[in-house]
Amino acid sequence: MPSVHFLPKNAKFSVKKEAPFVLETSEIGSDLFAGVEAKGLSIRFKVVLNSCWATPSADFMYPLQWQLINKGCPTDETVLVHENGKDHRATFQFNAFRFQNIPKLSKVWLHCETFICDSEKLSCPVTCDKRKRTLRDQTGGVLVVELSLRSRGFSSLYSFSDVLYHVIVMLGICAVL
Repeated sequence: MPSVHFLPKNAKFSVKKEAPFVLETSEIGSDLFAGVEAKGLSIRFKVVLNSCWATPSADFMYPLQWQLINKGCPTDETVLVHENGKDHRATFQFNAFRFQNIPKLSKVWLHCETFICDSEKLSCPVTCDKRKRTLRDQTGGVLVVELSLRSRGFSSLYSFSDVLYHVIVMLGICAVL
């Protein structure tokens, strides 16, 4: 089963931290490393990120969204995709942010539509360039994870026992935003 990991600033995927990941507001703009990893699969299966986006709600279809990855490729220069379709994990980084006009103590939910690619039957690595993007249509699921932001000076904001971390498995064709 795939899992989502957040990695501390400058960890470059060497240290894993399970979601939820709490970030101080002073760290907004710093690099945040994230990855999706599948464990217990044959090496022929590769993890592919089709799209990743953030919302201020756990609802992955929430109307206010910030698109990070689309069709396997970064949406702007603040997002770097390191691995996608090459291994048992897909990794990327983006600048930490919060949604405007939402209280400073806010949660940002990261959602990724992923699929597992059989490298013996398909070409799995995603090719991104400005002229052409290739990503085969597949079925998969949406991984949802919470990224919380807090201001300095608040000592105990909330209990993590009520923080949601779950996988929504969608059968059939996933909605592509």
